[in-house]
Amino acid sequence: MRMIKKILLISLICLLTSYSYGNNKGGNSGNSSSGNSGNSSSGNSGNSSSGNSGNNSSGNSGNSSNGKTDSITGINSGKSQISSIEKNTSKTNNSSNQNTENHGRKVSTYNQIAKSLGLNANVGTHLANFGTPQETGITDLQNKITSTSNIIDIKSLEIQFSKEAVSNFEIELSDINSKVNLLETELSNTELTNEELTKINNEISILETQREELIEQVELQEENIKITEIDLINAIDNLAVYKVELANTIKEVETKTGVTGWATVNLDTNGDGKITEADIKN
Repeated sequence: MRMIKKILLISLICLLTSYSYGNNKGGNSGNSSSGNSGNSSSGNSGNSSSGNSGNNSSGNSGNSSNGKTDSITGINSGKSQISSIEKNTSKTNNSSNQNTENHGRKVSTYNQIAKSLGLNANVGTHLANFGTPQETGITDLQNKITSTSNIIDIKSLEIQFSKEAVSNFEIELSDINSKVNLLETELSNTELTNEELTKINNEISILETQREELIEQVELQEENIKITEIDLINAIDNLAVYKVELANTIKEVETKTGVTGWATVNLDTNGDGKITEADIKN
């Protein structure tokens, strides 16, 4: 503040000096112009009186009137600038003080939450100063790892179920093929009546329809297995990438303090998306 006041005082002195110089220049200009006018109009006879008269009246008039007005205007302008600078300085100081108070309150709250979780208070300090997992992107990466791990589990189960379905369908197909073979063997019996032949052929027809449906199911399951295996491979690759990103992010954040083990601590204990005194554990 002392330095700012000093700068403001120097600025005011410069403004006053500038307007004082303008004042003297305006007066001299009035003297020269009016004096010459007197010389020109009155001739030799009026040179002494008119010239001096013009010099004294017009020059001094311009000097005393215009010069004073400019000086007052300059002073007022300087005061206005100083007032404006002082207001801006005051606002900046107030804003800085307010930010300091808010941050101090934030650190205090984070420390209390950390202590309530059985952690050292400096864990809260680090999180307040360098960012919570939500702010640094750590939570987002952790969520991606969790969801991707779930996808891997789901895709693995889908593949397992599809393979089991194919196995069951193949068992049914084998059974149908056996039945069809037996029925076709019966057809070779020459002693069968037309009615019996018709019945056997109908049974064979039904079994063949069932066999075609099962074959379609097998093909469908095998296609699903191929697609799911691709999804599984992609998920495994993504999981590896997310884990590397998480490790690098944690290292980058914790390097700022030289202390490890705090960057992943979640102080939002009640899960409301905010870190406040409500998260302090009793």
